[in-house]
Amino acid sequence: MKDGLLRGIMPGEESQFHCDPWLPSIQNFSLSHLGLEPSRVSDWIDPTNRSWNMDAIRNLVPEEIVQAIARVPIGPCSAQDRWIWRFTDSGGYSVKSAYRLFREVRDSPQAFDAGSSPRPNKDDWKWLWDLSLPPKLRFFIWKSGKNAMATRARLFERKCASDPVYPVCEEHVETIMHCLFHCNKEFETWSRVGLLGVPPSADTSFADWFFPLRDSLTPDQTNKIVCTMWNIWIARNGMVFEGKVFSPSTVAILADREYRNIKEAMASSSASPSSSRSAGLPSQPGRSRSTALSPPGPYSKVVHCDGSFVSDAQEAAYGIAIANSHGQVINGRAERFFCSSPIQVEAYAILNAVILAA
Repeated sequence: MKDGLLRGIMPGEESQFHCDPWLPSIQNFSLSHLGLEPSRVSDWIDPTNRSWNMDAIRNLVPEEIVQAIARVPIGPCSAQDRWIWRFTDSGGYSVKSAYRLFREVRDSPQAFDAGSSPRPNKDDWKWLWDLSLPPKLRFFIWKSGKNAMATRARLFERKCASDPVYPVCEEHVETIMHCLFHCNKEFETWSRVGLLGVPPSADTSFADWFFPLRDSLTPDQTNKIVCTMWNIWIARNGMVFEGKVFSPSTVAILADREYRNIKEAMASSSASPSSSRSAGLPSQPGRSRSTALSPPGPYSKVVHCDGSFVSDAQEAAYGIAIANSHGQVINGRAERFFCSSPIQVEAYAILNAVILAA
């Protein structure tokens, strides 16, 4: 931010000659190292003709600075010195111009240590794909680690969005890190989850923050963090595309429910008999082999559907998968909605499954 600030000289009475950034052609301008006596910029302006006192200035500073000072226009005495943002024509600050500056600094060769090992690396990806998580969550982490999520910042870079500002808070550039951690709304979500502790710093990339977790957290803790990030992203999409507002408490509840469902599914899968898995049938704890479903006949369809309900938030979701007689999935659907009871959720899921299979 300091790189973009410039002091606009009008009378020069409120700007310090030796330390304020008032020379536009010199980045991070300062004469403090010369040991000069403190003075105002106005002390070096001839009040009679409103021009620079070049003779006095030449006795004070090097010639390149003299030439830079000579090119600075002097404003009217009636105005006041003011701060100017150098990266817009109007001199006013904008998030869009600040983000362009951030990208230039980030992408410059000087911004990286040539001796550092960039992340993610081969071992990071192997660890990710070995996590006991559904493919959608691992894909979400993969895209975030590649900085490929469709945030406003990324869409702005690709000229697919008019500005990079996060539509939820309407204050900051929407990077994946701001969306998941730094927006004020997400502080409360993470505090309710009670696992993250101190959020990652604003200048840390997702890959540099996430992949070192494999050395400090258990697999269960990592899975819970991933479920929380996923549900924050889902809530973000609900607000951006459908105008739905999810409270931090609701997001935390949905994240915890997803984490528990995944944990139960993994435990159930590891305990189920291999014959059930080889037949392509869903594992069911406690079901004997004698009650297993028979394979469907030719040209038949197998419909799987289920629903979930969060009573505190009065929110629900259902999922449908339709397979042919060979076990290949040929259609499916998932949806979140509001309702008042678990029975209503199950009925709605079955109704939509029958309609989809018809």
